[in-house]
Amino acid sequence: MQRAGCEGTPVFLIGGKSNVLAEKPSRSRESSRMLTWWGRQDGYFKLEQRETLFERVHASRGRPSSS
Repeated sequence: MQRAGCEGTPVFLIGGKSNVLAEKPSRSRESSRMLTWWGRQDGYFKLEQRETLFERVHASRGRPSSS
C-alpha cells in the first residue's frame, strides 16, 4: 500500500472480512496520503459473482471511490 501511494498507483482491494475492509482505507490514508482507492470488495462472494466483480474492477478505472 505504501508503494502504491508513493507511485500514485490506484488500489481496488479484494478480500477479507467486510468490517476489516471498511477500516483499511482510513488506516491506509493515515500512512500514505497519496493513496487513491478505486474500490473494495470483501472476500465473501460466490463464484458466479466473480465476473461481475471483474467488471466492477475494470469499470472503476479512473474513478476513485469515496471510501
